[in-house]
Amino acid sequence: MPEEPKKKKKGVRLTARDLKIISWINSHRAATAEQVHKKFDLSLLSAKKRLYELKSFDYLIYEKIFHDKPGIYRAGAKGIAVTNDSLPTIKIRLGSYEHDTKLIDLAISLEEKTGAHWQTDRQIRHEKGLKGVGNKGHSPDGVLEFKNGNKVAVELELSLKGSKRIEKILKGYSRKEYKEVWYFVGSKSLSPKIIEAGIPFIKVFSFTDMTEIKAEEKPTEKTSGNVQTIDQQKAVKDFFQRK
Repeated sequence: MPEEPKKKKKGVRLTARDLKIISWINSHRAATAEQVHKKFDLSLLSAKKRLYELKSFDYLIYEKIFHDKPGIYRAGAKGIAVTNDSLPTIKIRLGSYEHDTKLIDLAISLEEKTGAHWQTDRQIRHEKGLKGVGNKGHSPDGVLEFKNGNKVAVELELSLKGSKRIEKILKGYSRKEYKEVWYFVGSKSLSPKIIEAGIPFIKVFSFTDMTEIKAEEKPTEKTSGNVQTIDQQKAVKDFFQRK
């Protein structure tokens, strides 16, 4: 008897939200289902189901980089083509995996708190042709673009950099281009070198609780485990909504 023809997979009907999800993921290099769930206000189950469908038809690529961390999705060539994205598909950078994933969490949180639009470092570099602020090739980790036209550069610092490198980056920032620069540090012990530069429009915050770190505070090794008071929570909310 002749073999039955193999059934072809039915196509997936792409929605406007699907296209936004693919482009958003590509702008950040990659993202987890949890992050898509938060960004696009989907239930986690719905986010996982839709991402799986987009992966099944090669719009997205799924990778499990570390066994103890969630898998991530990145845009495939088919996803780039269907969204007409000017940013090419990109491989995961193992050396900056933790930084890149935490930066997405920070971006989602800041957009929610400020109402501003987040421009990723990939988008910044593409627009400026690698001629960003500071030393040649350097660009912020992200930029918050507010409705009134103000821009705030954002940096996420999770590990200690040399004093000269930090100084060069900080001095490269122009007040004309950015209203402020917000540095988020994984540990308060990383803050002194930034604060000591004495540049008034550069603010330093704890990545853990998003409270501002000022010069008079003594650095400690960890910021985790601190419970915010109601007044502290209000201060954080008021600061990020003031732009």
